[in-house]
Amino acid sequence: MSWLLRRRAKNLKKSEEALSLFFTKKKMSPETKKRYLVTLKGFAEFLLKRRKNLLQANAEDVYDYLHGRIKSTDKSVISSFYKFLIAYDYYHGKNPTVDLEIVRKYKLKGEKPPEFKP
Repeated sequence: MSWLLRRRAKNLKKSEEALSLFFTKKKMSPETKKRYLVTLKGFAEFLLKRRKNLLQANAEDVYDYLHGRIKSTDKSVISSFYKFLIAYDYYHGKNPTVDLEIVRKYKLKGEKPPEFKP
């Protein structure tokens, strides 16, 4: 197995662990759970293409994923997910949805936003 496939498998495992914790501990209706699952799995797949997992996402990743998406609930789903992980001490960093406005301003100017640490 190449190093790239091993990295992808590791990133997929990390994302699945975070999602498993979230859906095991968080109480929500089946319909809400379904909506969260669709959004978060889509975001996890998006991150895999960038060779990252859900625990490595930063504000620019979230911005790029949300940019042009029709569903306005996606941002709140992702924000809620990271708030939960931070509260359970599973994610060690700032909620990546907090800096979206900063990223947007840089992108509108055609500039690269500053590096955000996950």
